[in-house]
Amino acid sequence: MNDSQFYPNPIQYSLLQTPFATVFDAPDGSSSDPNWFEVITELVNDGVEPIFNHISDEACVKAWLFLVEQLKLMPNMLAVKIALSAGISSKEDLLKVFENNKDWIDQADFRGALGDFLEINNTQLLPLSFVIGRQESTNKLFQIFSEYKTAMEYLEKENQKLREGLNNPRKSES
Repeated sequence: MNDSQFYPNPIQYSLLQTPFATVFDAPDGSSSDPNWFEVITELVNDGVEPIFNHISDEACVKAWLFLVEQLKLMPNMLAVKIALSAGISSKEDLLKVFENNKDWIDQADFRGALGDFLEINNTQLLPLSFVIGRQESTNKLFQIFSEYKTAMEYLEKENQKLREGLNNPRKSES
């Protein structure tokens, strides 16, 4: 892995070879089923998952910090984790997806940008959004990184742990 990536060996997000593939059957990648939203919700409730990358909290925090530095604003942590989970692993690609973040109103705008980047209908990102949004680690990160104050407190605490580990190697092994 090089410095321009947040994690190694990304896999491309996919619904192929999953039950979701039959839901998104229209030529444009959307669904011809008028009840498609209920169908994907039921699949997720039943534990069905699309093909995606399982991302560490550390990778999410690094990507979030990179975007804050580049965009001069705080991106939505849920959106950051979804983008990484969808296979966006390089700084360059993440910046392309988030380049218009300041103009986004909601998650639909984010899914539109990510869908355009991945060249898929943005509705196909809903199963991933549901799965990632239900993860306990995602909820924790979202709560921490939704406000500047709590984000800075978390980062300071993590930096303190790192400094203590560097100063006391035996303590960091336990």
